[in-house]
Amino acid sequence: MPDWTKLTEAAFEELVFALISSDPAFGDTEWVYPYANTIRRDISTVRAATNSEGRCACLRTLVQCRHPVSGQISFEELMLVKEQVALWNDPPFDVIVLATSGRFTDEAQRWAVVHNAASRKPRFELFSRDKLEQMLTLQTFHLT
Repeated sequence: MPDWTKLTEAAFEELVFALISSDPAFGDTEWVYPYANTIRRDISTVRAATNSEGRCACLRTLVQCRHPVSGQISFEELMLVKEQVALWNDPPFDVIVLATSGRFTDEAQRWAVVHNAASRKPRFELFSRDKLEQMLTLQTFHLT
């Protein structure tokens, strides 16, 4: 596993981009620069998903990276992301993934569960350090 404390924000973004773009469930993965005055990048991708009826759907997905290392992503930060993404609605995103090298607060996790259970769009998926480490382990397994 990477030493999360030694990764720069850019290196963390590159790691998440590599994980997403190497996953066969994702396609058309590319960098997007939502803010002209920052160097922070987001990742846009399309995920193939099968619904309960067995039909395949393509979900437009935005991945935002957060690298607080030892910090947590709060409910307030999720609300800020939700408001920002509402401005990028042409076409709208189906799923927002927040990937962090840290953790999510309990309140943030509860909000995502309630939001998603109500079938509100976009759907929020929270990829904490544990999820990213699981993805890295699976990728290593497939490469050997």
